[in-house]
Amino acid sequence: MALSRRSLLLAAGAAAAVLGVPRALRHFAPLPPAEPIPGLPGFRRIESGGITLPPALAGMEGSTSAGIGAEIAAVRRDPAAALFGAPRPGTVPVAVFTDVNCPNCRQIEPLLLDWAENRQDRASMAWHELPLLGPTSESAARAALAAGLQGGYLPVHARLMQSRFRPSPAYLRDLAQAAGLDADRMAADMQGPEVEAALRHARALAHVFAIPGTPALAIGRTLAIGALGDAQMNRLLSRAATA
Repeated sequence: MALSRRSLLLAAGAAAAVLGVPRALRHFAPLPPAEPIPGLPGFRRIESGGITLPPALAGMEGSTSAGIGAEIAAVRRDPAAALFGAPRPGTVPVAVFTDVNCPNCRQIEPLLLDWAENRQDRASMAWHELPLLGPTSESAARAALAAGLQGGYLPVHARLMQSRFRPSPAYLRDLAQAAGLDADRMAADMQGPEVEAALRHARALAHVFAIPGTPALAIGRTLAIGALGDAQMNRLLSRAATA
């Protein structure tokens, strides 16, 4: 028997309501429980799922600290400064650990870019490239960090997160020129001491804060391991602003 127009509309409405339940649940989902981070007074940690881990974890503890003892000691002396740098007064410090090949990083990227571009009165963003997913990840991290030496970190980072990175000279030149940067300088800086230091610093932070993969996101003194939903991220930002 043919359904009436009213029945079809009711059925469509019911289906939309059912499909909308998961989104609503994500919107109102409580934050995971937070636990103090041993050895880092004032910092708390939540495990939120949606994390991309390196291909091989065996022996990772030793490898993450290899050759960066001085950087680890510096992070332990002042974890907040090492994590956030110098946040703007009156804003919430936010630190992001990301890898260009991490699909979970792409999930939270739009909101992070919105904070960086449109919420500068609320959030001070510090970006840490943590390339754990192979040589392509490291090359992309070096490109973004080298662009940052010319003030172009964010546009290059955003483009890398939106497309597949190809570490060829032609691709890197196009990447630099699209961001209005000196392509030759960017290519040279990718292997320079400033980029090396930034990568060591990110590894030291990951070691001290026990970050096993990406994304990781510190909002104020709460470190979230894994991808949170937009509503949860905004909730953490609002909570940190009133702390």
